[in-house]
Amino acid sequence: MNAHDQLLAQFGQALGLPLVFDANGQCLLMLDEKLMISIRYGDVQWTFYCMLAQQPLAEKHYWQACLQLNLQLAEQGKGCICYEPQADALLYLTFIPMPASALQLREFLGDLADTYQALLSHVETEMTGQTSSINTINLSAGGQ
Repeated sequence: MNAHDQLLAQFGQALGLPLVFDANGQCLLMLDEKLMISIRYGDVQWTFYCMLAQQPLAEKHYWQACLQLNLQLAEQGKGCICYEPQADALLYLTFIPMPASALQLREFLGDLADTYQALLSHVETEMTGQTSSINTINLSAGGQ
């Protein structure tokens, strides 16, 4: 068992979940039956991929809103919103340098979940055709 596997197992114990990386170095995690997170490890960082939308809308206002959110995330160092063409999916992507402990991961995941929930709520609002003010979204608690 390598250091990544050990750390993920300890993190899973803290959450009360049996977490393991698969053969591709990925672990899927579902929070609150709504927040789907893929965790992947690399040599120097762990990357978190969060599903925001399948088959995102093509309307101009939708993508403008996503890019405004992306700007906020970039300015705050909290990751980015990206489009994955093979899955036709809008993702929130963020990372943490190689975590030192399960506690550090747990704190990071708490902040990540807050940011992810705020982004997901906004994207869902945009997909229903309703408008919401980007300025009312609180991203200060989440991400890195």
